[in-house]
Amino acid sequence: MSVQTDVLRELVELFNARKAIDVARFFTEDFRLEDPGAGVIRTGLDGAQRMMEALRALAHEGHLEILDMFESGNRVAARWSYKAPGASFAMMSIYEFNGKLIQRDWESWRAPHGPTKTRSAVAQGEETRLPFVAMHESATDPGSR
Repeated sequence: MSVQTDVLRELVELFNARKAIDVARFFTEDFRLEDPGAGVIRTGLDGAQRMMEALRALAHEGHLEILDMFESGNRVAARWSYKAPGASFAMMSIYEFNGKLIQRDWESWRAPHGPTKTRSAVAQGEETRLPFVAMHESATDPGSR
């Protein structure tokens, strides 16, 4: 284990315990999230906060689990699983760290099993099929580029 893998484990523990996450404690001020499949980029602590809020809206009833982590230098690759009654998805992420803070996050999602909800769909009581839309909102979101 390393400082970086410990950071990811702590984030998952806080997330699964439904506790508040102080993004400044885990992410750099110049944080950058990239998901080529969604075509959305989030930046800064505000982007990290919006990412965490969107993930909570998507996965508020389930359990997030780190299946594997591999580390090389200041990067950690993680394979994730999310399971909830009636829904599940998998994700691969590569994190680049600056010390013990996450500076970059590259993600790739696997199609979900069962319905998941976007943040806007949660507010409207609708369901959708693509969890990355919830995680990153839409490419037209003014704060997403």
